[in-house]
Amino acid sequence: MNFFKKLSKQIPDLEEKLKQASIPDTPQIYIKKTFMTATILSLGIMIVFFAFLKSPFVILLIPIIFPIMFMYFIKFVDVKITQIKKK
Repeated sequence: MNFFKKLSKQIPDLEEKLKQASIPDTPQIYIKKTFMTATILSLGIMIVFFAFLKSPFVILLIPIIFPIMFMYFIKFVDVKITQIKKK
């Protein structure tokens, strides 16, 4: 849990953004959920690529896919705030 606490402090204004987006999670819990979701989706994408390409080099995509997925879900808070403001 200490890793997620340190990571949540690296993202500026995350606690305020979560409140604005009406997400009831603490920053640490949100980071943990985001990390787990990005991990699962990255592995899923890797399995799909492996099924099509039949190459073990697909494992090399993890360092590329995981950060993209993680940042995508971190930015989800900003998207939700924008949707709330439009209403």
